[in-house]
Amino acid sequence: MPMTAGERPAYSLVQADPRHDLAAIQSVWRGNFGPDADHPRKIQHLYLDGPSGPALVLMLRDDRNGEAAGVVGAIPRPMRYAGTSITAAVISHVAVAPRHRTLGPVMKLHAEIFAASSHRFDLIYGHPNPRNAVVLKRAKYQELGQIKRYVKVLKFGQYAGRVLPAPLARLAAPLVDALAVGGQWRRRSDIRGLDTRWSSEPFPQIDRDWPQAAGERRLEAVRTTELLRWRFHPCIVGQVRYLLVSSAHGPLGWFACEDNTAIAGRLTLLDYRLIDMPQRHKANAIQALLAQAHAAGYNTVEIPLSGHAYGEEGWQDVGFVERGSGPITGAGFTSKLDGLDAGHLHMTYLDNDS
Repeated sequence: MPMTAGERPAYSLVQADPRHDLAAIQSVWRGNFGPDADHPRKIQHLYLDGPSGPALVLMLRDDRNGEAAGVVGAIPRPMRYAGTSITAAVISHVAVAPRHRTLGPVMKLHAEIFAASSHRFDLIYGHPNPRNAVVLKRAKYQELGQIKRYVKVLKFGQYAGRVLPAPLARLAAPLVDALAVGGQWRRRSDIRGLDTRWSSEPFPQIDRDWPQAAGERRLEAVRTTELLRWRFHPCIVGQVRYLLVSSAHGPLGWFACEDNTAIAGRLTLLDYRLIDMPQRHKANAIQALLAQAHAAGYNTVEIPLSGHAYGEEGWQDVGFVERGSGPITGAGFTSKLDGLDAGHLHMTYLDNDS
């Protein structure tokens, strides 16, 4: 139960050590961020085992009794912008214990992680709930852009039941799907020379075949096999498979894919990278992925994506449509980010905090 005005304490903020303060962090996380039994492993993984070093973790304590009232982390994520290395961090797992859930503790956590990060990182960012926008604005965060959820329907027959009686819908669904596939014959002919290969592990080509072009005006994560293994560890997401698409001349792109456990038959693209090539060839690489997803029985494919990539990398060309969006907020603390705008902020699920 939240406290009354007369009970509200003063708070102190300390830098937490997840090794020594594990029990206190767990007490604040309780009931949030997945099953409580998974929290020790998740805290160890996110805050201590990251490939770019340990996270910055701040804890809010009740001055009356020293109990943990709130916690927030800033997890390092190496990025690159215009050929320059950027030390970035994603604001992670902002949590306040039930008895302290008032505006004051939340504001203090956001303001203090902002101040502490300004001395350690070039950039901090997060993917907050839109209703927290006022709190973040007061804590000096700005909206950097939007991350949008794009969806491609592969099997339209699943929607027949919305307009037809159930018995007729069952008969019509295969015909609807056959017509939809037939309508893509031209695009399918463009991908006949492409090779696709699945793996349960990130492909070694990821470490050497996708460098960012010098001077490219795009802010994005520095993707490595080490980062992908850590980011998509089973304690964070479900089973992930990687698809490599290649032509006779070499790799064209890769995709990190996960079954969406919340929606049966939906494949979620957690991350991807395409080589620098004409847009139509990028669209063909994506179409090769869609052909694999269709053959595997998926009904839809979705990807969260920010910036100009939707139009420039072929997602729009192959029929992905927007189905929702949310803000990306944060702040830059270096002149290395001068000229950055929302269109050049390239983020996927990889860049989220959980």
